[in-house]
Amino acid sequence: MNYTITTTPIRLREFGRNFQSMIEYALTIENRIQRTKIAHQIVKTMAQLHPDPKDTAEFKQYLWDSLIVMSDFQLDVDSPFPIPTRESYAKKTIIPVPYLYKMPRFAHYGKNIEAMLEKIAVMADENEKKWEALARVIHFMRLSLEAQERSGPLEQIIADNVRAISRGKVALTVIDVHALEEDFGLQPQNRTKITQPVSQIVSLKAKKKKPKSELEQPGQMKNVPIEKKKTVKNNFVGMDKNAKKRRR
Repeated sequence: MNYTITTTPIRLREFGRNFQSMIEYALTIENRIQRTKIAHQIVKTMAQLHPDPKDTAEFKQYLWDSLIVMSDFQLDVDSPFPIPTRESYAKKTIIPVPYLYKMPRFAHYGKNIEAMLEKIAVMADENEKKWEALARVIHFMRLSLEAQERSGPLEQIIADNVRAISRGKVALTVIDVHALEEDFGLQPQNRTKITQPVSQIVSLKAKKKKPKSELEQPGQMKNVPIEKKKTVKNNFVGMDKNAKKRRR
């Protein structure tokens, strides 16, 4: 039994130990022509690991280079591409892709709102698109706050958040927030105002509720009077006696 500690380390984990074992077997073949045929078969099998059809020269060269690397640069075959050496392969450096990730200051608004406010701050005041975009941003911020059931005046919270996100470049007041939403038809839906005391509203709701009858309640039957039960029972008893007499 072969244990991992007794075998050679895997040089390319993308292809695994099985491909490396096949390449090690190809190194034992002395005939160059036969060794080249086996190398072509190994490369075809390596291509099957990638489900996407990649019939490009770069991809084929990548497979042949990986074949040579897994053989520790010892496989001597007739490759359709230049065989890499240990020195040329060592010069290849992997450049990491920079990924700039910045957490938004207010997570419930998201990064897009911050990006839009940055562009709005640069726009001129004479441009009408600036105020339309700002009105839509304010309306979206209101919807986000309402979804979180924030307490307090939302207009003041929106004005403070806009000033904080734009770093003071866009300064709004509560009146500005109202005016922008009304001018562009983005004002919140009209809500019913409570003009009566709470005690009166509770009493009105109680009057409107009709008590369910006993038949409407599930799982219950209306109580049948006791006298009706007796009469029904006596009738059945009388019918039984008459039937007995007829049989005799």
